Amino acid sequence: METLYLTLLYLLFIILIYQERKKLKRLTLNFLKNKRIWFILILTALASLLILDGNVSPPKNFTIIEMGEKLGNGNYLIPTLTALTYSSYLLGLNKTGDILKEALLKGALSGIIADVIKVGTARARPKASDKNPFKWFSYEKITSSDYWSFPSGHTALAGGVFFSLFSRTKGPLRFVFLAFPPLTALSRVMSSSHWPSDVIFSLVLSFLIAKGGRR
Repeated sequence: METLYLTLLYLLFIILIYQERKKLKRLTLNFLKNKRIWFILILTALASLLILDGNVSPPKNFTIIEMGEKLGNGNYLIPTLTALTYSSYLLGLNKTGDILKEALLKGALSGIIADVIKVGTARARPKASDKNPFKWFSYEKITSSDYWSFPSGHTALAGGVFFSLFSRTKGPLRFVFLAFPPLTALSRVMSSSHWPSDVIFSLVLSFLIAKGGRR
C-alpha cells in the first residue's frame, strides 16, 4: 500500500513538472545564462575546497543526522510536498498551492543540476577516499554512488525547497525555513557522505535558484 501511495505521488509530481515545463525551462535558461551566478559558484567551490574540506564523522546514531537526511531526501520531501501542493489546490488555497508548487519546482531544478554536476566531477565521498579531498574525476568508478560526492544532491533539494518557501512567505516563522538546508548540509558532512565544499556549493546553488526566476 505504501509503495502504491508513493508511486501515485511521484506520478502527480511528474504531471506537475510537465504542466510547468515552460516555467522550468525558463528557470533553467536564466540560471545557465547568468555569468555572475557561475562566478559565485566557482569561487565558492574553490574557497571551500581549499579552506574547509576534511573528514568529519561522529557516531552514526547522532539524531541530527537522521533529521537532516530526511529533510533532504527526495523519497520523503518530494512526495510530501506534492501531496501538500495538490491538497492546497483541492481545498481552494490557491496561493498556498502556488507557493508550494514553486518550491517543488525549484527544489527539483536544484537537485537535477546537482546530479548532472556529480557525473561531471566524479568526486569520491569522504568514506571512500581515505580522507583525501582531492580524489576527483574518477570516471572509471562513476557507476558507484561512492563517487557522486560533489555537489550534495540532498542539500540542493532541501535548499531549493526551503529557500523558496522562505522567499515566498511572510512573518517571523518563515525564518524557520532557513534552518532546514544547513541542517541537511551538516548531516551529510557528519555522516561522511560529503565534504564541506560539496554542501556549501549546494547551499549557494539552491539559494541562487530559489532567489532567481521570479516574475
